Amino acid sequence: MSGLDDELPALRQMVDDLAARLRAVEDERAIIRTFEDYAHAIDYGNDEAWLDCFTDDAVFDMRSRRADELNRTLSGHRQLREFIEGYGRAPEHRHQHLLLAPIITIDGQRAEARSYFLIVCEHEGEPVVRVFGRYRDELLRCEDGRWRLRRRVAESECWRDGVVQYVGARSAES
Repeated sequence: MSGLDDELPALRQMVDDLAARLRAVEDERAIIRTFEDYAHAIDYGNDEAWLDCFTDDAVFDMRSRRADELNRTLSGHRQLREFIEGYGRAPEHRHQHLLLAPIITIDGQRAEARSYFLIVCEHEGEPVVRVFGRYRDELLRCEDGRWRLRRRVAESECWRDGVVQYVGARSAES
């Protein structure tokens, strides 16, 4: 019996290590799910689901390397709601937000992520890349256990000229 007693601390440590690794994988997967919920909601007009991807005090900072393009910072749910309510979406405007190559670092209840984004849209009956760039995100694990964006910096690196702009598209149609 003493042989097993001697091994128990090492076995407990292995189980604890495995549990910590599993939590990290589950947290990373939950963060990626937030990114996926964001994309599906913005593309198909689920404003409440899109807003739920952000904390109440979130900041969404849109930057472009070209001065003549959209540069704008939104703070809090009121400004985020105004933005999303005017954003064009299917079926009038067909586009897909794609997130690629996320690199996620988790530190307790906070996480940082870097990823590439690509927005593909329909233009003159053909699929085209509208814009590409990168996201730099800060996320928090909220009281309900869900990871939400506290800050999203969207850095647009290249836009295709002559393609419909979706920001403010619905308010322009009204």
